[in-house]
Amino acid sequence: MSPTRAKTKSSAKPKKQLPAAIRGRSRRERGRLGALNSAAVVLAARQPRLAVGTWRLQRLAQHSFNGWATRQRTRWWEYPWVLEEVRRRLDGRTRTAADFGAGRSPVPIELARLGLTTTVVDPDSAKQMNKRVGGEWAWTDYDRWGVATMRSGVEDASAFAPGSLGFAISVSVIEHLPAEVRRQGLRNMADFLEPDGVCVLTVDLVRGSSQLWNRILGAEVEGADVHGDLDGLVQECTDVGLELEESVRCPVSDRRVDVQGLVLRKVSGTST
Repeated sequence: MSPTRAKTKSSAKPKKQLPAAIRGRSRRERGRLGALNSAAVVLAARQPRLAVGTWRLQRLAQHSFNGWATRQRTRWWEYPWVLEEVRRRLDGRTRTAADFGAGRSPVPIELARLGLTTTVVDPDSAKQMNKRVGGEWAWTDYDRWGVATMRSGVEDASAFAPGSLGFAISVSVIEHLPAEVRRQGLRNMADFLEPDGVCVLTVDLVRGSSQLWNRILGAEVEGADVHGDLDGLVQECTDVGLELEESVRCPVSDRRVDVQGLVLRKVSGTST
């Protein structure tokens, strides 16, 4: 063997080994765990308490949904962040909650575990659009976990009696709706909440901007100029008596969207 060839052989980089946690798993499972791991690493550095919630909720999802857990990396911040904001505000509020547009998610199950009488309100968007996508878009009956399930949307003003909810939750849903439907949904959530009730939202934004994400299941909802931006959404909340208490940018993103978390409080004495 010539010295040149020997040198080339000895300088070859060793094959990269997969982390032990995902070694031997299917490609699909490796992809899901990779998304979870990358989100958890960021959270461990910036928000360690949420990182613990990330892993706990991932196990809850797998246990509840036959091994399934979402591969959407931003959800592993959204889920524990939403639940932590609810947990911090339990005292002095009615122990009732609604999760609007939950799809398949560990959040309603965990809300019930916090002692909240919980209802999921979900119209089954995939079926309405005649699309079979599964995953977190899959309509789910939560009755087995002690959570009531309604096949309806946030625009349904008859879903709850006025002032009957302590908490209204929606994880990356409200921005997928046409602007007029979104505004009706916000009016309804404000109406459903008791005075000082809490609304916790996460919102997808076009990456690198404040523009609301205007697509659902690959289809454009409406033009960006009509759909609106984050400041406009906050103003829409203010207009119906939901006062902004906290606005937080998710520390992880995906290739298309950033995510903003909003905590809003129903101002006492307001009605829609």
